[in-house]
Amino acid sequence: TDYIYDSEGKKVKRSGGVICALTKSSFDWSDLSSLSQVTRDEWRTVLQLNRSGVVLFDDEERVRRLQTMAAYLNEKVKYISKFFDIYANANAVHELLHESGLFDDVFHKRCQIVLLWLGIVASDANIAFDLKKDLLTAMADYRLPQTLCHLGVIRLTPEGEELLRNEITDR
Repeated sequence: TDYIYDSEGKKVKRSGGVICALTKSSFDWSDLSSLSQVTRDEWRTVLQLNRSGVVLFDDEERVRRLQTMAAYLNEKVKYISKFFDIYANANAVHELLHESGLFDDVFHKRCQIVLLWLGIVASDANIAFDLKKDLLTAMADYRLPQTLCHLGVIRLTPEGEELLRNEITDR
């Protein structure tokens, strides 16, 4: 079941819905100290997770990550207005994110997605941010084999199919 954020009757799915929920919240995104104090229940309310029928896969872990990242950024960055001054390139941001412990995955998918988002933010604000998009490979690691199987390019053993199915449902 895809996560769906309902904004005044307009429904936004998946990660776009999460981003929409966060941006439409009343949180002051420029105040990292305040963000680090947001409670689990406040995050759940903003994401509409208390509404009937709203499902976000692994919601407790995702809320925990939001809380942890807010506290981490408050400790490391202090003032969000200085973010791009301190972290002016993708390598510096990658180090910051990696040190948080929240971006540990073999393919660095989450980190690459954040880098892409930061690149968009910087571009929209005419802020210089050194990001070589052509070097990023962000893709859900289960999507490629799923697509290749669907197209008949590869065939998996029953055990391989089960592993792929578990990978898809365990994330």
